Amino acid sequence: MKTLNTSKGIGGQLTDFRKLVEGSQNITFVGSAGFCTPFAELMAYVIRGAAARS
Repeated sequence: MKTLNTSKGIGGQLTDFRKLVEGSQNITFVGSAGFCTPFAELMAYVIRGAAARS
């Protein structure tokens, strides 16, 4: 698998995620509800308002 990017800390991960999904119409998160939901919500928080800025 090709490495897309490397980062340190949660801030780096969130910034890289925002850049990765820029211009996407839909994003689907798949995983365990108890474990993955908080991460999905955190990622969603970072891209809030992205459609309005486009």
